[in-house]
Amino acid sequence: MPANLESMFYVRETPWHGLGVKVEEALSSEEALRLSGLDWKVTQRPIYTADFICASGNVYTNAEQIIPNYKANVRDVDGAVLGVVTDRYKIVQNEEAFAFTDALIGEGVRYETAGSLQGGRRVWILGKLPENYIIGGERIEPYMVFSNSHDGTAAIKVAMTPIRVVCQNTLNLAISQAKRSWSTKHTGGVHNRMGIGSGSGNDAVVDAGNGVIGITGSGDYNSSVGSGGSGSSARSKGVLEAQKTLGLAHKYMESLGREFDNLSRIKLSDGKVMELINELIPLSVDASDVQKKNTELLRDDVKIRYFEAPDLKVLGKNGYRFINAISDHATHVKPLRETSTYRENLFLKTLEGHPMIDRAYQMLKTA
Repeated sequence: MPANLESMFYVRETPWHGLGVKVEEALSSEEALRLSGLDWKVTQRPIYTADFICASGNVYTNAEQIIPNYKANVRDVDGAVLGVVTDRYKIVQNEEAFAFTDALIGEGVRYETAGSLQGGRRVWILGKLPENYIIGGERIEPYMVFSNSHDGTAAIKVAMTPIRVVCQNTLNLAISQAKRSWSTKHTGGVHNRMGIGSGSGNDAVVDAGNGVIGITGSGDYNSSVGSGGSGSSARSKGVLEAQKTLGLAHKYMESLGREFDNLSRIKLSDGKVMELINELIPLSVDASDVQKKNTELLRDDVKIRYFEAPDLKVLGKNGYRFINAISDHATHVKPLRETSTYRENLFLKTLEGHPMIDRAYQMLKTA
């Protein structure tokens, strides 16, 4: 193997490499936020129309005209505007959003990194589960990313991020049998849903689409883990939320293992692999010469990873090897035009689920 190709397979990095601050010594989310400089607050301010100058040169002041139903979320330490939201939006401070994760520490989860994206609009803490899963003879490390947003574009979220240790590939497939992420919106009873504050607990809801499992007002709960009622304290709610998070995480990892086994049974000829790559990275009939060149560069990168990567050659010619090659490409290839936000965008795709990996997975299921 040429030296440049060989080195390509030994410089792989996790999607969060170079982002955030290491907080491995933190024993609480509050400490993790402090160590990473994210222990600031968000306040809401009214929004006014600006002064303007008409054609005659007269200045018209509209200072008294407040824009109704909207407010600006502002960071208290520097006055930075993080987003414009509606009146229905409820601020959840960083320490509130991540408070329930402290109960995970007692279960062996440890904090690793904390940081912010998009100038503070999104804040995250990365945690690692204590178990190492051996799937198909390979070590898979399960990580969870907890994130909170302040611009109204995203929910409070927990996302599974399994990493194939030997190559640092992200393998958070969209499995129908298990949720890879769950979330709760910044509206209504969000504090109760997250186990924050001293509310009665009867505001929590179930959002099956997002995998949120909440406590009902009657004292029943929609999970096989824990118990709760209208008098639940913030602490007990946090513990319950942590237990549910671990339950969802373990269920996902178990389902992922079964799916990896299914993928390894899908045998692929070299010709089929080439066909899948061309379908996954299509070339339009009216493509320019530059577009053709760029498409071929991307296709060639996937081919190299599938056919040449030492850690993939040993897997056999099957769907599991192919999904790893696609993940390898999606996680580690440098973009044709590298922007200043490249690393952040990659991490966001990791958090939300990379569309290219998801599409490759769906293609394999029908191969």
